[in-house]
Amino acid sequence: MTTILYCADRELQIVSGAPRRDGLFLSAAHREALPEGIIRDGKILDELEFKGTLLSLRERRLLPRGGVELVLSPAAVETRRISAPRMAERKLRQLAKNEFLGGAEHICDYAVLARGSGGDVLLCGGVETELLDGYREAFCAAGVSLRRADGAPGALARFAQWCFPEETLCLGVLEQEFCYLLQLRGGVFSSAKLYRGTEPREALRDFAEPESRVLLCGADEGRACDAALMEWGAGAGLRLSRLELPARVESENPEGRSPALICAIAALIREGVRRDG
Repeated sequence: MTTILYCADRELQIVSGAPRRDGLFLSAAHREALPEGIIRDGKILDELEFKGTLLSLRERRLLPRGGVELVLSPAAVETRRISAPRMAERKLRQLAKNEFLGGAEHICDYAVLARGSGGDVLLCGGVETELLDGYREAFCAAGVSLRRADGAPGALARFAQWCFPEETLCLGVLEQEFCYLLQLRGGVFSSAKLYRGTEPREALRDFAEPESRVLLCGADEGRACDAALMEWGAGAGLRLSRLELPARVESENPEGRSPALICAIAALIREGVRRDG
């Protein structure tokens, strides 16, 4: 089983999953509330309290000692979309790193979103090294081994590619402090934007492409499932709906729409589950 921990500012979301021959299996997600001020914009502000929360989760057997994949909130990740000629993985990683030169030191990764005869389309993500080091130290102190860390934007893009490869799609993550929107066309990342202090309908009006299918999820389930927002979408020419898990995904909590579930699907896709199941 792969265990995903999605870190939002006000809660931690944990879900485990495993690939199956005909799709994926996901456990029910556990949601652990965080007092205000422990994490802000994906950065740990109160290290002692955060370590204590991780230790409590481990002692209650909600978080294993190893094999955990951390997914950082979109607020903590900078993204770039670039096109590159076909080249070795080592050179692609260096190309991604070059996108974030000139500021704070970043740890960078990339995902190939589309391949063509002339080259590849990449989504590059960068997380400040100091921020990620804070998580590594906290997990180590709690006796939990991190297998890898990922950014939510890349995970969201992989999920959309696998589940909706032909659609013009806007995927929204609504948290209490912000609204993060990601636009794809035919499975290829187009753009992304993080909105603060903006109502979801205003963010969608500004960002979503006409005739987009809009799927919403979030730590703030109330905003993600607001009936008035859905009704407004119909009048605005957007096909808004609550996120439904694809048929190839079996979940112990089929009504769940947390970002952790999406990121767990993305992690299992990365482990080798092909689109054809």
